[in-house]
Amino acid sequence: MSRPSILSVYRSEQFKMQRNSSVLLILLFPLLLTISIGCYILYRNSHAIGNPAATFGYNPWKYVLARHIFQFYSLLYPVLASILCFSVCDVEFKNSGYKHLFLLPVNRNRIFACKLMFIIRTLILSIIIAFLTFMATGYLFEALLPGYRFGDYQISAITLTFFIRLFLGLLAITMIQTALSLASRNFVIPTAFACLASFCALIMQRWEYIEYIPYYSGWNAFNGFVADLTSWITRVEYINTAYLCICLLICFFVFNKSRA
Repeated sequence: MSRPSILSVYRSEQFKMQRNSSVLLILLFPLLLTISIGCYILYRNSHAIGNPAATFGYNPWKYVLARHIFQFYSLLYPVLASILCFSVCDVEFKNSGYKHLFLLPVNRNRIFACKLMFIIRTLILSIIIAFLTFMATGYLFEALLPGYRFGDYQISAITLTFFIRLFLGLLAITMIQTALSLASRNFVIPTAFACLASFCALIMQRWEYIEYIPYYSGWNAFNGFVADLTSWITRVEYINTAYLCICLLICFFVFNKSRA
């Protein structure tokens, strides 16, 4: 019997996850968050709507829009990535899925690679949605809040840098969460770990070794955004790459040892 191609295996993975709520959650998250915060900002600044005389003395992209949205991204994206990783693994946990899956004439590494491809593709789509909704909201505010002068600032380069660095950090976090999901086979453990690690990254930002915690990546990217950083490769990204490689090897080992 011939082995299925990697494209066939990937399509199978996509079919199994197409109605999964975790995929819908991480894709809708940036859209719903941006709309909600956008409405809140307009409510708080209702006096400036259509009023050119109501001005703002700082960069409104940073201190009106991003300071709310990007901090929520830094805090919540790792948790959503954890839920997504567990859901992809949980498809096979149910009903002894791995036991039946490994009886098929499909290379185990190919199966796992397709699962990772699906997770990464979903993260990329979510980050693209986040970037587009953020930029669209800023341009909308340029019309609604003319006195804030959103159009006077060139923001696209540092915004793109923020989202690239956020995505690179999420790759390392994804590998950690996938390893935890495969090893624990329990929703609570990886999700609780992601929540705890994200909260620790929030309250320990001044710790000198915080850069070695991948869950700090979003906060570090936000600090770079505020400082107009356009380079998306820093020391944090090198550290995250090391986490990515190590946890990827652990994931392959744990996945290949799965029996139930």
